Amino acid sequence: MMGPEAMGVANANLVWSDEKVCRNFLCGTCPHALFTNTVSTGPCISRQSSTDPFFVVQKMDLGACPKSHTERLKTEYLAAKDATPSDPIFNRFQMEYEANIFAFVDECDRRIRAAHRRLEKTPEENAKTTNLVCSHIHLDRLMVTHTCSDA
Repeated sequence: MMGPEAMGVANANLVWSDEKVCRNFLCGTCPHALFTNTVSTGPCISRQSSTDPFFVVQKMDLGACPKSHTERLKTEYLAAKDATPSDPIFNRFQMEYEANIFAFVDECDRRIRAAHRRLEKTPEENAKTTNLVCSHIHLDRLMVTHTCSDA
């Protein structure tokens, strides 16, 4: 269960075409429901010690969906789609769903390619890249702090 229903708040006045209803859920599977509690590793944001390997755990999941996931609305959507399949709203919902799923798959593929590139590097190259990224982040923070103190 996701959206307001997960918090115990269900809106009985919602209809399946409402903007507050998850169209991905209506058409198939919401990406927020995929890869729940999965993690990957990535470069650090802050340097904690000189022996820190500079990699931290990042969540792969998207967290809870902010939109409503109600079986009643999904049933009503499917019934309306069966009754009037030529209505353009159903095609629009399906196209939006497919675009969201393709975008999610593209993001997963991008993360996999990045992980493969990290695996191709030697430990020395990884340390050099990580140090450079952490130094850049540190410099950016110093610049922001300096800019804020000037204001």
